Amino acid sequence: MKFKELNLDKSLVDSLQRQGYVNMTKVQENIIPLALKNKSLIVKAMTGSGKTHAFLVPIIQRMDFSNSSLEAIIIVPTRELGYQTLNFIKGFKEDYPSLNVNLAIGGEKEKENKAKILIATPSKFLKLYPRIKGQLTNIKTLVLDEMDMLFNLGFYEDVDKIIKLFPDVQTLVFSATIMRQLRTLFKKYLKADAVKIIDETSANVKIEHYLIDIRHQDITKCVMKFIDIVHPYMLLIFANTITKVDNLYKQLVENKYIVGRMHGSLEPRERKNTLKDIKEHKYPVVIMSDVGSRGIDISDVTHILNIDFPSDMAYYFHRVGRTARHLECGKAYTFVNRDEDEKEILALSEKGIHFQTLRFKDDDLVETKPFIFKDKKETVELSRDIKKAISKTKGNKVKPGYKKKMKLAVEKVKRRHRFVEKRKARNEIKNAR
Repeated sequence: MKFKELNLDKSLVDSLQRQGYVNMTKVQENIIPLALKNKSLIVKAMTGSGKTHAFLVPIIQRMDFSNSSLEAIIIVPTRELGYQTLNFIKGFKEDYPSLNVNLAIGGEKEKENKAKILIATPSKFLKLYPRIKGQLTNIKTLVLDEMDMLFNLGFYEDVDKIIKLFPDVQTLVFSATIMRQLRTLFKKYLKADAVKIIDETSANVKIEHYLIDIRHQDITKCVMKFIDIVHPYMLLIFANTITKVDNLYKQLVENKYIVGRMHGSLEPRERKNTLKDIKEHKYPVVIMSDVGSRGIDISDVTHILNIDFPSDMAYYFHRVGRTARHLECGKAYTFVNRDEDEKEILALSEKGIHFQTLRFKDDDLVETKPFIFKDKKETVELSRDIKKAISKTKGNKVKPGYKKKMKLAVEKVKRRHRFVEKRKARNEIKNAR
């Protein structure tokens, strides 16, 4: 569906087209028509699904430019997401010169200039609120972006306070997951007209997924091997702790690799400058924590490398969602050890991720047999069949030679199960090709 099929002002459609936005994403198709009707919505959608325009387009369409009053507040979890949202809005400035925006985020001086939209982190908004209270009488829309991330970063009480301040305005909530605390908050304060769950478990078909069996080799050496073999145009490396990010960054720099890093413990100025350098492609390799995988839109990412699985498996999709954006394709690699990562691999496979398995050989990455994990159900069945075989052989009376017969019967059961497992493995390999 195209934007021009909606009942939007021609100037807004032209502005979107000039920026390269003609067709709507699935999220935009589902959300924009309802938001235009002033509906309050709770939206569950993966990162990279086009949700920013899903709330910006209705906000701009419903905006009254005959005055300079503030009409929309967008609450974001991080300064990076704040800057990114600001950049999306700047795309409309050529067609809407009065579309002024104020930022209330870390690293920025707080302004009280009249604007149509305020972008803020929760704590900064609450600090600013007493001074701008009189400017909030014409608020039409409150957006809570990346709601689960707001909670993960400790903003639960702040968000709670903000929602109470705007009980009668349209509220648009976007979240990649809906955790227990969110459900409680929704029931308590948010009177949503609709809850939309979009692309809940579907995998991006434009991404190729690979497991690299590193067999407990040194992580840094494996990363350097990977970079030297693949020669990525733009590689994002993810780790699930800040310590891992810093250690890998330090070792790669010491080995003369041009690399950047991004995580929540960097100073605001360093984070801002690093993000700017990343977007200007000054680093072919960037190492990030899981916070960095949320919301940040970096163009031309060709490869993702996970040096571990995230502690929250939902973040796997956020990580790999940094590549294959818009019309591009991408590749996502994950370092694994067969004896440690069975649970995570099976969990992602059940969500529709098809992995190809690789290993390092000399100075190359070569395809190897896919991991075949024994099903717990099959193990139980084997034990049950062995018990049955023993029971049949033994009978009610113990007869001479029963031990030999029992051994042969048990071996027969095991052979049958091995045959079934091999056949299943051959079928999986055949289907993988």
